[in-house]
Amino acid sequence: CRTASTGSPVAPTPDVERQQEQQGKLTRVWQSEGIRNIVLNNPGKRNALSLSMLKSLRQDILHDIDSTDLRVIIISAEGPVFSSGHDLKELTMKEDTKQHMDIFKTCSEVMTLLPKLPVPVIAKVNGLATAAGCQLVASCDIAVASEKSKFA
Repeated sequence: CRTASTGSPVAPTPDVERQQEQQGKLTRVWQSEGIRNIVLNNPGKRNALSLSMLKSLRQDILHDIDSTDLRVIIISAEGPVFSSGHDLKELTMKEDTKQHMDIFKTCSEVMTLLPKLPVPVIAKVNGLATAAGCQLVASCDIAVASEKSKFA
């Protein structure tokens, strides 16, 4: 609860509450006037597509996907890198092969899901997109890139 300059408590707005709930999440999502914004939110790891990130992204994409209110999904990213691709630390030989299979299966599901959605998906890229991050952009219906964007 916030306090106004008078010292009396002020209830947080729904937008502030949603932002507080989403702090620390790998993706942030909000929807307004038919536009669902999904933001990759792990700039410290260059928005790497870890298994957790992919699952969060899939959940945000599929949430209420058949709603007649939803008109478009926009995927963007926090920080200077859209996505550096897979989290290579998850793909080391120390990890179990089942873990590797889960990562690639979930990644494949997300990438093949995007073109099949009933609404267009736009990648809003303002930075570097490499490897599976570039594949994520290519799986969207439209890519909008700033002059700072690079793809590899």
